[in-house]
Amino acid sequence: MKTQKILSTGIDIGTSTTQLIISSLTLETSEGFGKVPEISISERNVIYKSDIYFTPLLANDEIDAEGVLKIVSDEYKKAGFLPDELETGAVIITGESLRKKNAKEVSDAVSALSGKFTAAVCGADLEGILAGKGSGCAALSKREGLCTMNIDIGGGTTNICLFDKGEVLDTACLDAGGRLVKISGGKINYIAEKLLPFTDLRVDDHADINKLKKLAGKMAEFIAQAAGLSQKTSGLESIKTNRLLSCKREADAFMFSGGVGALIYENEQDIFKYGDIGVLLAQAVKENLCFAAADIRRAAEARRATVIGAGNYSLSLSGSTVEYTEGILPLKNVPVAAVGFKEEADINNFFENIKSALCLLEGQFPAALYMEGLACPSFLQIREIAGIISLAADKLYPGDCPLIVIFKNDMAKACGK
Repeated sequence: MKTQKILSTGIDIGTSTTQLIISSLTLETSEGFGKVPEISISERNVIYKSDIYFTPLLANDEIDAEGVLKIVSDEYKKAGFLPDELETGAVIITGESLRKKNAKEVSDAVSALSGKFTAAVCGADLEGILAGKGSGCAALSKREGLCTMNIDIGGGTTNICLFDKGEVLDTACLDAGGRLVKISGGKINYIAEKLLPFTDLRVDDHADINKLKKLAGKMAEFIAQAAGLSQKTSGLESIKTNRLLSCKREADAFMFSGGVGALIYENEQDIFKYGDIGVLLAQAVKENLCFAAADIRRAAEARRATVIGAGNYSLSLSGSTVEYTEGILPLKNVPVAAVGFKEEADINNFFENIKSALCLLEGQFPAALYMEGLACPSFLQIREIAGIISLAADKLYPGDCPLIVIFKNDMAKACGK
């Protein structure tokens, strides 16, 4: 058994805060007579946690890119590492920050400072999964054989992830968070448009504590509904970010993470400490009767759950073979789209599934297609799969861009040949 340690970075640029971690990942290579070498991650350890900063903005719709880059550069210096020493990791832009007009430009710029093989990733579903892994919710599910739900409540969104025995079952996301209402000098200076139907508070109004508590209580109700703890109402549909849970499984235990989620485990009394309604929302969730009756477990890491997920769990290894064209690699900041393909029956719809996946990328090329693939494919199946991928590349993909295909199962070299 051979072992190797690599450094991984995780950078989370969120609605409220920006932070980073550096982790040490231990890779193990197992090999033997007649066996293809296999690499796995045997150990993950966080070796540096940055300070938590308010995400710098130039305007309500624009991130201060230089400000974010300075935070990252300064923290690397504090940690005593150079960007070239970091082999892998992820830059995550989350919540309301994802909707800023320069989000992709900021992501690309930060990823250039973030290691040799860094994925610049974002999106509600992935954020929920990473938060659930970083909080310890996935580990709890695996350890105790439970169906667990992580509820990551941040500044702009609430990300939900359901795990069963450690595996992801489903995700959901709501526009519910502490920074959706901002307060300064006793007045409202920002309120998210999606919240306007649920309150008569408007910008420049006095920050009426009773009205704000009522609004926070409404958001807590929606979170409980999305978690499957109470009957869904029409208002829930109006504040969903992308989709609600479709899985019918009920969670045995719940865990909270995120900036607001961390406050649920605390007893903060200064309700406007952060210049928003984050404290009020945390109090409302604690006082919600549905959550009060649920089995709530304490997160191993609440405030840093997403960034730990990004630094520790954004990398997974599978398969042992590769086929590539010389002169193309390395490639960075390549968007990835998932293609539904893990059973023999999926071959019948393979071309259409590739087409659907590429449509989601909205013209971002070069791109990578990720699919599970078949565990034990025959030669004829591999030839058919390769033919469909080639056809899709000819019909749907720019001729001057390299296409990357990633298989979870070990069939990359055979398919590439």
